[in-house]
Amino acid sequence: MRLRTSTPRPAQVRRAVRRVLDDPTYARASRRLGERITASPGTVGVVDVVEATAAAADPALAPGRAPAPAPRTV
Repeated sequence: MRLRTSTPRPAQVRRAVRRVLDDPTYARASRRLGERITASPGTVGVVDVVEATAAAADPALAPGRAPAPAPRTV
């Protein structure tokens, strides 16, 4: 709920809170967000996804593989 002010008056906050509590759209959106959070892999799972994506793009980037040494310039 955006109040469009950095210094809302108590009445504005009261109306906003009442709207969020009374409007079932907010409850549905909150429930969907909670389901997505519950189903997410968390921070550890994100590392797995990034590593798998990198390995799919370049097998040399697969976890457990030592990176190739950087080319030397003379």
